[in-house]
Amino acid sequence: DNAWAPLDLIVAPGDECEVRVHEDEPRCVEYQIKCERILDYVPPLHVELFETNIMTAGEVFRYVFKEQGRYEVFDVDAPEIRGVIHVTTQPDQVQERLKRGS
Repeated sequence: DNAWAPLDLIVAPGDECEVRVHEDEPRCVEYQIKCERILDYVPPLHVELFETNIMTAGEVFRYVFKEQGRYEVFDVDAPEIRGVIHVTTQPDQVQERLKRGS
């Protein structure tokens, strides 16, 4: 479990997404969320898309993903815990691929 959302999301290009710090987190704890686009190279290439300002409980950062692809979101102080946002015009295919992969 982590202190912010989303952890796994499938959206269409042009959809607005939210990165939200859960309201029940202690107000004194700060988060700074970074988002990277993952390009399918060997090894995968991580390209920074955005980094939020410092956020605390209940705060929200909104972003519109324009390009299809796989994006990872994480707290800069805990990069090992990553959420994944899939931006696609074919959500059913992504769902199927994720089911087969797990």
